[in-house]
Amino acid sequence: MDIQQFEEFTSLVETCSFQKTAELTNVSQSALTKHIQKMEEELGVTFFDRSKRSVKTNKFSKAFYPYAKRILELYREGGSALTSLTNQDKWALRIAYSPGSARYGVIELLSEFARENPQFSLQSQESHQLAELLHNRQADFAFATEEVMPGHQMNQIIYKTDALAVVLPLDHPLAGEKFLSLNQIRNEKFILHVKPDGAPHLESRKFLDYCAEKGVTPEVCAQSSFTSNISRMVNQKQGIAVMNRYQFPGEGVAVAVADFQPRIETCIYMIYLNNARLSAPARSFLNYLIQKTGEEEED
Repeated sequence: MDIQQFEEFTSLVETCSFQKTAELTNVSQSALTKHIQKMEEELGVTFFDRSKRSVKTNKFSKAFYPYAKRILELYREGGSALTSLTNQDKWALRIAYSPGSARYGVIELLSEFARENPQFSLQSQESHQLAELLHNRQADFAFATEEVMPGHQMNQIIYKTDALAVVLPLDHPLAGEKFLSLNQIRNEKFILHVKPDGAPHLESRKFLDYCAEKGVTPEVCAQSSFTSNISRMVNQKQGIAVMNRYQFPGEGVAVAVADFQPRIETCIYMIYLNNARLSAPARSFLNYLIQKTGEEEED
C-alpha cells in the first residue's frame, strides 16, 4: 500500500461516493475502484458495501478509518518536519575550529559576520576532529593551525600568520629590544611551550629545529602546556621563552616581548572540501573572509 491509497480510502469513508472521492483525489473512478479493491485484497477484508447507487461503510472500514487517518497525519507531519529542516539547512552556516586557532580572532570574526548577516543561522564548534566534521558535512569550513591541518582533499586559505617572539622579564638587559636573534639569546635558560603529553608545540619545534640548524643546543630549564604559567615563570626570572606572539596571553603578568629574527612563521588556515558545493551562507562567508584577509594585507 502507498500513501495515495490511504488518502483515497479515508476520503471514500467520509464521502461514501466514488465520484466525489475521484474528484477530490484527482483519479478516475475506475482507477479508484482498482486501488480500493487492491487494498481490500492485501488486508483480506471488504471495506464497503456497494450497490449501484451508493457506497456504505461497514465494521471493517469504520475500524480501520482512524488508523488510516492517523497514518496520513503522521506522513504530513513528517513531511513538514523534513521541509523545515531542509529550509534551515539552506540558511545554516556551520564552522568548526581547532582549540589553538581560537587565539587568532576566529570567535570575533564569526561574531562579526553573524551580526552583519542576521539572515543566516551560524553554528560554530571547537573540535579536534576537523577532517571528520568536514567529510561528514557537519561543517562547511574549519579553522586550523598548521599542526592540525588535514593532509588531503582540502582547499585552504591563509587566514592569519604568526611568528616567533622572545618573552623576557621586564628588567632583562635585552628587554628594550624590538628584535632579537639566536646569537643574542643562545646562552639563556629557556622555558619550553609543550603539549599536555609533553611533546613540543609546533612553534617550539620550529625554534628547536632552527637552533639545531645553527648548531645551538638551548638549555631548557622548564616546560609547560599553559602559556599563562610560562609568562609567570618568565616574570619570576626562571628563564625566557620563545613562542608564537599570538599564542602568548599578553595580559595579567608584566613581561617584555621582542620579535625573533629571522622571522619564523606559522600559518593559520581556513579549510573546506575541494569538491564541496557551497550553500548561499557558505559562499557569503567565503567572500567575507577573502575580503577581510585582503584588507589586513593592505594594512
